[in-house]
Amino acid sequence: MIKPISSVQSAENFEWVVENMFALKFISILFGEPGGGKTWILMDTGIKISQGLPVFNGIETDSQTVLLLEGDVPDTLIKERLNKFVIQPDDKKFKYVNRYKAERDGVNLNLSTELGRNNFEEIIKASGAVFVVIDTLISFIDDEKDAEIVKKAVDHLRTIADKYNCHILICHHTRKRESKQKRKKLDQSDLIGTSIIARLSSIILGIDIGDNFKLLATKKTWFSQIPSMELNITDTEDGKVEIKYETTTISQTKVENAYKIIWQYISNGNIFEFTRKDLEIKYKGILSESAIRGAINKLLEEQKIKAEGNTKVRKFIVQNILPF
Repeated sequence: MIKPISSVQSAENFEWVVENMFALKFISILFGEPGGGKTWILMDTGIKISQGLPVFNGIETDSQTVLLLEGDVPDTLIKERLNKFVIQPDDKKFKYVNRYKAERDGVNLNLSTELGRNNFEEIIKASGAVFVVIDTLISFIDDEKDAEIVKKAVDHLRTIADKYNCHILICHHTRKRESKQKRKKLDQSDLIGTSIIARLSSIILGIDIGDNFKLLATKKTWFSQIPSMELNITDTEDGKVEIKYETTTISQTKVENAYKIIWQYISNGNIFEFTRKDLEIKYKGILSESAIRGAINKLLEEQKIKAEGNTKVRKFIVQNILPF
């Protein structure tokens, strides 16, 4: 039991599902307030890993078996969301268990009980999954504020990840925040329940919601720091959903600068309608997509423009051209 410190040199090196983010044998947390896009992120990431496609802002992956343990919504809603994606999962490599169906079949998936924990382990073992997603933790435990219950559940998930050489990503919620606290950046203390969840997680990703953006940001990591990524979820013309991540250091200065440049272009050029794509092409390499989106939102708020349609290529109609 007691060994020289040099004995750690024989420990295995990290192996990754997603480099510097999701390591085999570890667990992680994705959390945020309602409406932040957690489920879209989870499904998008799972689909791409099953296909061996780049995730987030271009991080390469190898095709791996994925298991989604869904606890919040029925199959009907999962079907609707899945069909919104342009890229579909590799069905041989993307496995799925719904808590509602499991319970109807008499399978206990309550991590607060020994039987439920054992069933969890058997399902993960049988699936052969390398990347396991739990959506959400609260749906699989009795009381997220009970330290003993949460410790047993999270400890067991950590053990499973190590035993079956997989990574387990746990979707979790924020505590209820006061109105004045909303729109402020999240930190670990905003996780619902006991701090044991944060202590045992190798990386915690939070979704910050600003006035003009959603930001996927690292709140804790045992690995290299991951740059924040702006999250943009938009409807396409054909009814699908497009999810884009852009590495960013969003600041009011960048948005204000883009706002000035774009409004001067509109005013001086007698521009009466345009699309976001028009601006992205015109200012490629000059303004970031996030700054352009922020500037458009500011113009909308000031009622200098109005929007027609609700897709990525929707038109913006100039309402009020005044000298800048």
